[in-house]
Amino acid sequence: MTKSPGPPSPLRRWRRVVFAAFSVVVFLIAARVLVHEFRALNWSAVATAVHQWRQRFQLAVLLCGLSFAAVGLIEWRALRWAGTRIPPGEAFTVSFIANGFAHSLGASALVASAVRARLYARHGVGLTMSAAITAYQTATSTAGVATLVGVACLLGYGGGPGLFIGALTLGGVALYLTACGFARGALELWGHPFALPHLRDAIAQVALGAADNALAIGAFWMLLPPRAVVFPRFIVDYSVAYVGGAWSGVPGGAGPFEGLLVNCCLPSTRHVSPPPSWGSGSYSIWRR
Repeated sequence: MTKSPGPPSPLRRWRRVVFAAFSVVVFLIAARVLVHEFRALNWSAVATAVHQWRQRFQLAVLLCGLSFAAVGLIEWRALRWAGTRIPPGEAFTVSFIANGFAHSLGASALVASAVRARLYARHGVGLTMSAAITAYQTATSTAGVATLVGVACLLGYGGGPGLFIGALTLGGVALYLTACGFARGALELWGHPFALPHLRDAIAQVALGAADNALAIGAFWMLLPPRAVVFPRFIVDYSVAYVGGAWSGVPGGAGPFEGLLVNCCLPSTRHVSPPPSWGSGSYSIWRR
């Protein structure tokens, strides 16, 4: 007879309370920052800009669609790496749904794995394999962002420590590719065996991750005023805000992401009208 799990320990309950309180505090601080920035907006100028930049909005929608297509392709490759043959159309659909729930509800890895396990159940994909697929997606996105940030920093758009950050991030990607090229046999993660992709597949993985993130960041960049910030610099700003939003624990990074991005962009965009905060706000509504 299986023993039912007991109630959570007091320490675990306190951890949950502290984490929830921390998320609320971070959200309130970010909301305060955004209220301060949006208060200075001239909504008439925003309306005029939206009308004048119709082509930029259309291009942003196109880039966003291509980004979702890239994510679907990554999903399909992750399924093949996990040893499951699922039609590309279904893989693209499940990827869209899983990422939509994950980015909206928070705890993205857990939510995405649960959604994938439910939608792929008829193909015999369980929670363990779904977690592996989610890990592949996460590794792809991380390697892609690291590549973009590394190149941007080495080009001089990372500020004072840019060269160090660029070398560190690109060094991490190179280390991953080296491991894929030379590691043999199965590795173990949390008691489950897995194998790294072959070098050729890993290179394609990094390239797809970089393309996906470049398209997503480009879509956001199109919503900013022209000449507000150069694209390589915006890659660095966006990545800082994205990581901060992810680590805040707030579902979808709502608030921390926008607050960090506005403050990253402000030093170089004081002369722009309307300011980048309106682009951050419009994109935050769109991405949800």
